[in-house]
Amino acid sequence: MKHLAWIEILNHHGDVKTRQPVYAWPLNIGRGYHNDVILDDPYIAPGHLEIQPAELGGYQLNILGDAPALTINQQRDLHQSTQVSAEDIIHLGKTSFRIRPIDYVVTSEMPIPKRAWLRPALGLFLGISLILLEYALVRWLNYTFEQKPKMLIIDMLDMLPWWSGFTWIGFWAALSRVEVGHPHIIKHATIATLGFGSIYLITDIYGYIAFALDAELVSVLTNLVLLPFITGFIVYRHICLASRLNRRKVGLLVAAVMIFNVGITELKDNWRSEDDFAQMIYSRTVGSPAMVLTAGETPAKFIADTKELKAITDESVKDEAVKNGSVKREPIKDESVQEKP
Repeated sequence: MKHLAWIEILNHHGDVKTRQPVYAWPLNIGRGYHNDVILDDPYIAPGHLEIQPAELGGYQLNILGDAPALTINQQRDLHQSTQVSAEDIIHLGKTSFRIRPIDYVVTSEMPIPKRAWLRPALGLFLGISLILLEYALVRWLNYTFEQKPKMLIIDMLDMLPWWSGFTWIGFWAALSRVEVGHPHIIKHATIATLGFGSIYLITDIYGYIAFALDAELVSVLTNLVLLPFITGFIVYRHICLASRLNRRKVGLLVAAVMIFNVGITELKDNWRSEDDFAQMIYSRTVGSPAMVLTAGETPAKFIADTKELKAITDESVKDEAVKNGSVKREPIKDESVQEKP
Protein backbone atom coordinates (compact mmCIF):
# COMPACT_ATOMS: atom_id res chain seq x y z
CA MET A 1 0.00 0.00 0.00
CA LYS A 2 1.36 3.38 -0.98
CA HIS A 3 1.75 5.84 1.85
CA LEU A 4 0.23 9.34 1.65
CA ALA A 5 2.31 11.31 4.14
CA TRP A 6 4.74 10.99 7.06
CA ILE A 7 4.28 11.77 10.74
CA GLU A 8 7.70 12.89 12.05
CA ILE A 9 8.15 12.59 15.83
CA LEU A 10 10.71 15.18 17.03
CA ASN A 11 13.03 15.26 20.00
CA HIS A 12 13.41 18.30 22.25
CA HIS A 13 16.03 19.74 19.86
CA GLY A 14 13.63 19.62 16.91
CA ASP A 15 15.43 16.73 15.20
CA VAL A 16 13.49 13.80 13.76
CA LYS A 17 13.42 10.88 16.21
CA THR A 18 11.10 8.51 14.29
CA ARG A 19 8.89 8.61 11.19
CA GLN A 20 5.49 6.92 10.92
CA PRO A 21 3.92 6.46 7.44
CA VAL A 22 0.30 7.47 6.80
CA TYR A 23 -1.64 5.01 4.62
CA ALA A 24 -5.19 6.37 4.97
CA TRP A 25 -7.17 9.41 6.15
CA PRO A 26 -8.41 10.29 8.68
CA LEU A 27 -5.50 9.42 10.97
CA ASN A 28 -5.98 8.88 14.71
CA ILE A 29 -3.23 9.59 17.23
CA GLY A 30 -3.24 8.64 20.89
CA ARG A 31 -1.86 6.36 23.58
CA GLY A 32 -4.33 3.51 22.96
CA TYR A 33 -3.55 0.55 20.69
CA HIS A 34 -6.57 1.24 18.44
CA ASN A 35 -4.83 4.34 16.99
CA ASP A 36 -2.95 4.55 13.70
CA VAL A 37 -0.01 6.27 15.47
CA ILE A 38 0.65 5.29 19.08
CA LEU A 39 2.54 7.76 21.30
CA ASP A 40 3.95 6.56 24.63
CA ASP A 41 3.30 9.82 26.43
CA PRO A 42 1.43 9.78 29.78
CA TYR A 43 0.08 13.28 29.05
CA ILE A 44 -1.71 12.08 25.89
CA ALA A 45 -5.21 10.60 26.05
CA PRO A 46 -5.93 7.05 24.76
CA GLY A 47 -7.76 8.62 21.83
CA HIS A 48 -6.49 12.17 21.49
CA LEU A 49 -6.29 13.60 17.97
CA GLU A 50 -7.76 13.12 14.51
CA ILE A 51 -5.94 14.40 11.40
CA GLN A 52 -7.28 14.69 7.85
CA PRO A 53 -6.42 16.77 4.80
CA ALA A 54 -7.91 20.28 4.65
CA GLU A 55 -9.86 21.44 1.62
CA LEU A 56 -7.51 24.33 0.77
CA GLY A 57 -4.28 22.47 1.53
CA GLY A 58 -2.59 21.58 4.76
CA TYR A 59 -4.16 19.44 7.44
CA GLN A 60 -7.16 19.72 9.74
CA LEU A 61 -6.56 18.77 13.39
CA ASN A 62 -9.46 17.93 15.73
CA ILE A 63 -9.18 17.09 19.43
CA LEU A 64 -11.28 14.03 20.31
CA GLY A 65 -13.69 14.23 23.22
CA ASP A 66 -12.45 16.10 26.27
CA ALA A 67 -8.74 15.42 25.66
CA PRO A 68 -6.30 18.26 26.46
CA ALA A 69 -5.86 20.89 23.78
CA LEU A 70 -2.76 21.21 21.61
CA THR A 71 -0.37 24.06 20.79
CA ILE A 72 1.34 25.02 17.56
CA ASN A 73 4.98 26.17 17.21
CA GLN A 74 5.43 26.63 20.98
CA GLN A 75 2.76 29.35 21.12
CA ARG A 76 0.63 29.63 24.24
CA ASP A 77 -2.72 29.56 22.42
CA LEU A 78 -4.60 26.29 22.96
CA HIS A 79 -6.54 24.75 20.09
CA GLN A 80 -9.33 22.21 20.00
CA SER A 81 -9.55 22.42 16.23
CA THR A 82 -7.11 24.09 13.83
CA GLN A 83 -5.33 23.83 10.47
CA VAL A 84 -1.58 23.37 10.05
CA SER A 85 0.93 23.24 7.21
CA ALA A 86 3.93 20.97 6.62
CA GLU A 87 6.18 23.54 8.36
CA ASP A 88 4.20 23.75 11.61
CA ILE A 89 5.27 21.80 14.70
CA ILE A 90 2.40 20.35 16.75
CA HIS A 91 2.80 19.93 20.52
CA LEU A 92 0.57 17.27 22.02
CA GLY A 93 1.19 16.52 25.70
CA LYS A 94 5.00 16.32 25.97
CA THR A 95 5.39 15.14 22.37
CA SER A 96 6.19 17.25 19.31
CA PHE A 97 5.59 16.17 15.73
CA ARG A 98 4.87 17.49 12.24
CA ILE A 99 3.14 16.21 9.12
CA ARG A 100 5.04 16.02 5.86
CA PRO A 101 3.40 15.03 2.55
CA ILE A 102 5.22 12.67 0.19
CA ASP A 103 5.77 15.51 -2.31
CA TYR A 104 7.46 17.77 0.27
CA VAL A 105 10.50 19.41 -1.33
CA VAL A 106 13.74 19.00 0.64
CA THR A 107 16.88 21.08 0.20
CA SER A 108 19.65 19.93 -2.13
CA GLU A 109 22.63 18.04 -0.82
CA MET A 110 25.60 19.90 0.64
CA PRO A 111 29.06 19.43 -0.86
CA ILE A 112 31.62 17.67 1.32
CA PRO A 113 34.21 20.34 2.24
CA LYS A 114 37.80 19.66 1.27
CA ARG A 115 40.21 19.32 4.18
CA ALA A 116 37.40 19.73 6.68
CA TRP A 117 39.78 18.74 9.50
CA LEU A 118 42.20 21.60 8.76
CA ARG A 119 40.11 24.52 10.01
CA PRO A 120 39.44 23.29 13.60
CA ALA A 121 43.00 21.93 13.85
CA LEU A 122 44.41 25.30 12.78
CA GLY A 123 42.28 27.11 15.36
CA LEU A 124 43.45 24.74 18.11
CA PHE A 125 47.06 25.24 17.03
CA LEU A 126 46.65 29.02 17.23
CA GLY A 127 45.04 28.74 20.67
CA ILE A 128 47.83 26.57 22.07
CA SER A 129 50.42 28.89 20.50
CA LEU A 130 48.77 31.87 22.20
CA ILE A 131 48.94 30.20 25.63
CA LEU A 132 52.58 29.22 25.10
CA LEU A 133 53.38 32.78 23.97
CA GLU A 134 51.86 34.19 27.15
CA TYR A 135 53.73 31.61 29.23
CA ALA A 136 57.09 32.38 27.59
CA LEU A 137 56.58 36.16 27.78
CA VAL A 138 55.87 36.14 31.53
CA ARG A 139 58.81 33.87 32.32
CA TRP A 140 61.12 35.89 30.08
CA LEU A 141 60.27 39.11 31.90
CA ASN A 142 60.24 37.64 35.42
CA TYR A 143 63.58 35.82 35.46
CA THR A 144 67.20 36.83 34.89
CA PHE A 145 69.17 35.67 31.86
CA GLU A 146 70.88 32.91 33.85
CA GLN A 147 67.56 31.65 35.30
CA LYS A 148 65.52 31.67 32.11
CA PRO A 149 66.48 28.32 30.50
CA LYS A 150 66.16 26.39 33.76
CA MET A 151 62.95 28.07 34.96
CA LEU A 152 61.27 27.76 31.56
CA ILE A 153 61.70 23.99 31.69
CA ILE A 154 60.75 23.66 35.38
CA ASP A 155 57.61 25.79 35.04
CA MET A 156 56.63 23.94 31.87
CA LEU A 157 56.87 20.61 33.68
CA ASP A 158 54.77 22.03 36.53
CA MET A 159 52.10 23.12 34.05
CA LEU A 160 51.90 19.82 32.14
CA PRO A 161 48.73 18.50 33.85
CA TRP A 162 46.67 21.67 33.20
CA TRP A 163 43.82 19.90 34.98
CA SER A 164 41.57 22.93 35.08
CA GLY A 165 41.72 23.35 31.29
CA PHE A 166 41.13 19.66 30.67
CA THR A 167 38.18 19.69 33.08
CA TRP A 168 36.65 22.74 31.37
CA ILE A 169 36.95 21.24 27.88
CA GLY A 170 35.79 17.82 29.10
CA PHE A 171 32.67 19.30 30.71
CA TRP A 172 31.54 21.03 27.51
CA ALA A 173 32.45 18.00 25.37
CA ALA A 174 30.36 15.72 27.61
CA LEU A 175 27.45 18.17 27.50
CA SER A 176 27.68 18.30 23.70
CA ARG A 177 27.67 14.52 23.53
CA VAL A 178 24.49 14.33 25.62
CA GLU A 179 22.63 17.25 24.04
CA VAL A 180 23.58 17.16 20.33
CA GLY A 181 25.05 13.68 19.95
CA HIS A 182 28.67 14.71 19.20
CA PRO A 183 31.36 15.82 21.68
CA HIS A 184 33.04 18.42 19.40
CA ILE A 185 36.24 18.08 21.45
CA ILE A 186 38.47 19.91 18.96
CA LYS A 187 36.05 22.83 18.64
CA HIS A 188 35.59 23.19 22.40
CA ALA A 189 39.36 23.01 22.90
CA THR A 190 39.83 25.70 20.25
CA ILE A 191 37.31 28.01 21.93
CA ALA A 192 38.93 27.48 25.35
CA THR A 193 42.55 27.91 24.25
CA LEU A 194 41.93 30.98 22.09
CA GLY A 195 39.66 32.60 24.66
CA PHE A 196 41.61 31.98 27.84
CA GLY A 197 44.93 32.50 26.06
CA SER A 198 43.71 35.97 25.09
CA ILE A 199 42.59 36.67 28.67
CA TYR A 200 45.95 35.60 30.13
CA LEU A 201 47.91 37.66 27.59
CA ILE A 202 45.76 40.78 28.06
CA THR A 203 45.97 40.44 31.85
CA ASP A 204 49.77 40.21 31.78
CA ILE A 205 50.16 43.16 29.41
CA TYR A 206 47.75 45.21 31.51
CA GLY A 207 49.71 44.30 34.65
CA TYR A 208 52.96 45.61 33.20
CA ILE A 209 51.28 48.79 31.94
CA ALA A 210 49.65 49.41 35.32
CA PHE A 211 53.00 48.83 37.05
CA ALA A 212 54.81 51.33 34.84
CA LEU A 213 52.09 53.95 34.33
CA ASP A 214 49.10 55.41 36.14
CA ALA A 215 46.65 53.86 33.70
CA GLU A 216 43.24 54.27 35.34
CA LEU A 217 41.42 54.39 32.00
CA VAL A 218 43.19 51.23 30.85
CA SER A 219 42.19 49.55 34.12
CA VAL A 220 38.52 50.43 33.64
CA LEU A 221 38.45 49.29 30.01
CA THR A 222 40.30 46.06 30.79
CA ASN A 223 38.49 44.95 33.94
CA LEU A 224 34.99 46.25 33.22
CA VAL A 225 34.72 45.86 29.45
CA LEU A 226 37.34 43.76 27.67
CA LEU A 227 37.81 40.81 30.04
CA PRO A 228 34.06 40.36 30.79
CA PHE A 229 33.33 40.53 27.05
CA ILE A 230 35.90 37.82 26.22
CA THR A 231 34.71 35.62 29.09
CA GLY A 232 31.08 35.99 28.03
CA PHE A 233 31.96 35.23 24.40
CA ILE A 234 33.75 32.03 25.46
CA VAL A 235 30.71 30.83 27.40
CA TYR A 236 28.38 31.89 24.55
CA ARG A 237 30.34 29.88 21.98
CA HIS A 238 30.45 26.81 24.24
CA ILE A 239 26.68 26.92 24.86
CA CYS A 240 25.86 27.39 21.16
CA LEU A 241 28.08 24.43 20.27
CA ALA A 242 26.71 22.20 23.03
CA SER A 243 22.98 22.88 22.54
CA ARG A 244 20.29 23.81 20.04
CA LEU A 245 19.14 26.86 21.97
CA ASN A 246 18.30 30.08 20.16
CA ARG A 247 21.55 32.02 19.73
CA ARG A 248 19.93 35.39 20.29
CA LYS A 249 18.44 34.26 23.60
CA VAL A 250 21.75 32.69 24.66
CA GLY A 251 23.60 35.91 23.81
CA LEU A 252 21.17 38.05 25.80
CA LEU A 253 21.32 35.67 28.78
CA VAL A 254 25.14 35.56 28.83
CA ALA A 255 25.35 39.36 28.45
CA ALA A 256 22.93 39.84 31.35
CA VAL A 257 24.92 37.46 33.57
CA MET A 258 28.24 39.17 32.77
CA ILE A 259 26.80 42.66 33.40
CA PHE A 260 25.34 41.45 36.70
CA ASN A 261 28.70 39.92 37.68
CA VAL A 262 30.58 43.14 36.87
CA GLY A 263 28.04 45.19 38.82
CA ILE A 264 28.27 42.94 41.89
CA THR A 265 32.09 43.05 41.76
CA GLU A 266 32.15 46.85 41.55
CA LEU A 267 29.59 47.17 44.34
CA LYS A 268 31.62 44.85 46.55
CA ASP A 269 34.86 46.78 45.85
CA ASN A 270 33.19 50.11 46.60
CA TRP A 271 31.92 48.83 49.95
CA ARG A 272 35.31 47.46 50.92
CA SER A 273 37.44 50.00 52.83
CA GLU A 274 41.20 50.45 52.74
CA ASP A 275 41.47 48.67 56.09
CA ASP A 276 39.73 45.67 54.54
CA PHE A 277 42.28 45.63 51.71
CA ALA A 278 45.13 45.82 54.22
CA GLN A 279 43.61 42.97 56.22
CA MET A 280 43.31 40.88 53.03
CA ILE A 281 46.98 41.43 52.18
CA TYR A 282 47.98 40.70 55.77
CA SER A 283 45.94 37.48 55.87
CA ARG A 284 47.26 36.23 52.54
CA THR A 285 50.86 36.96 53.60
CA VAL A 286 50.76 35.41 57.06
CA GLY A 287 48.33 32.61 56.32
CA SER A 288 44.74 31.65 56.90
CA PRO A 289 42.60 33.49 59.51
CA ALA A 290 43.12 30.58 61.93
CA MET A 291 46.90 31.03 61.67
CA VAL A 292 46.55 34.77 62.22
CA LEU A 293 44.58 34.22 65.42
CA THR A 294 46.89 31.54 66.82
CA ALA A 295 50.01 33.59 66.04
CA GLY A 296 48.70 36.47 68.16
CA GLU A 297 49.92 39.03 65.63
CA THR A 298 48.03 42.18 64.72
CA PRO A 299 48.13 44.00 61.38
CA ALA A 300 49.91 46.97 63.00
CA LYS A 301 52.55 44.68 64.53
CA PHE A 302 52.95 42.89 61.22
CA ILE A 303 53.53 46.15 59.29
CA ALA A 304 56.01 47.38 61.93
CA ASP A 305 57.98 44.11 61.79
CA THR A 306 57.98 44.30 58.00
CA LYS A 307 59.48 47.78 58.05
CA GLU A 308 62.11 46.65 60.55
CA LEU A 309 62.98 43.65 58.38
CA LYS A 310 63.29 45.91 55.33
CA ALA A 311 65.64 48.25 57.20
CA ILE A 312 67.84 45.30 58.25
CA THR A 313 67.86 43.97 54.69
CA ASP A 314 68.79 47.37 53.23
CA GLU A 315 71.64 47.72 55.73
CA SER A 316 72.90 44.24 54.90
CA VAL A 317 72.88 45.01 51.18
CA LYS A 318 74.73 48.26 51.80
CA ASP A 319 77.38 46.47 53.91
CA GLU A 320 77.89 43.92 51.19
CA ALA A 321 78.34 46.68 48.62
CA VAL A 322 80.93 48.40 50.86
CA LYS A 323 82.88 45.16 51.18
CA ASN A 324 82.94 44.76 47.43
CA GLY A 325 84.16 48.32 47.01
CA SER A 326 81.28 49.39 44.80
CA VAL A 327 79.97 51.86 47.39
CA LYS A 328 81.85 53.95 49.93
CA ARG A 329 80.33 54.24 53.35
CA GLU A 330 79.83 57.83 54.45
CA PRO A 331 81.38 58.75 57.83
CA ILE A 332 78.87 59.08 60.64
CA LYS A 333 78.64 62.62 61.96
CA ASP A 334 78.57 63.16 65.70
CA GLU A 335 76.09 65.97 66.13
CA SER A 336 77.14 66.39 69.79
CA VAL A 337 80.51 67.79 68.65
CA GLN A 338 80.15 71.30 67.21
CA GLU A 339 82.69 72.68 64.80
CA LYS A 340 84.59 75.75 65.87
CA PRO A 341 84.01 78.86 63.74
